[in-house]
Amino acid sequence: MKHIAIVTGASSGIGRHFVYQLVKDKKCSQVEEIWIIARRRERLQQLKQKINQHSSVSIKIFALDLQNKESIVQLKKELEKSEAVVSYLINAAGYGKLGSFFSGDFEEQIGMIDLNVKALSSLTHIVLPYCICGSHILQISSAVAFLPQPNFSVYSATKSFVFSFSRALRQELRKKNIWVTVVCPGPVNTEFFQRAQWNPSKKFYPPIIRASATSIVKKALSDAHHCKELSICPPLMQFFYVLSKLVPHRFVLNTFYHFNQRA
Repeated sequence: MKHIAIVTGASSGIGRHFVYQLVKDKKCSQVEEIWIIARRRERLQQLKQKINQHSSVSIKIFALDLQNKESIVQLKKELEKSEAVVSYLINAAGYGKLGSFFSGDFEEQIGMIDLNVKALSSLTHIVLPYCICGSHILQISSAVAFLPQPNFSVYSATKSFVFSFSRALRQELRKKNIWVTVVCPGPVNTEFFQRAQWNPSKKFYPPIIRASATSIVKKALSDAHHCKELSICPPLMQFFYVLSKLVPHRFVLNTFYHFNQRA
């Protein structure tokens, strides 16, 4: 049986860097083929060409919009035909929009739920029958999942779902030795901020606190190989996680409110 890895959101950002690391990391050497999934076919083709210059790992392109149910159905059929073993499922597809829920675009608000929650859950469900002992599922959440985020309300709620769902799923799969790792990065230097920044005059996350996608991905794979439940990076976000457990959320929300009033 062929061992494969499936990476969503592979056309850019964290998803793209996961593909790079999967072909570099010696602990992923059993992977014979990587299925890369995103909407932008030209980006996926560029990624395939780049990987093929340096690696013998086969790359299979799926130019799909995971917000459409038909895309999930197509992937399910491809899995049935392939008779593959999924060694890695990396759910990196997702987006966020800064701004108030009321003034934000309705389709974009609902789209975040469709992609960040429904598509991730659907893909996880159809892939699980092809996972075996030792398979890894990496679910990309975010540090914003730790507590509610005004002006990022829907996005932070979707990532809280991923955080909670994935930790519970991990417990369900432990007896099968299928390991789920929840990846919770802080701000990352990717295209995410070009799409998310609702008001260019307000820089919610200064570049100085943003991490590189490479460092996030390397730590995530290392944590997954050590079968860790959480992968939180950079260290400042680990402090934020502890703080979210100790400080009442109401206090933090009030602080956010007063900060936004002055911004």
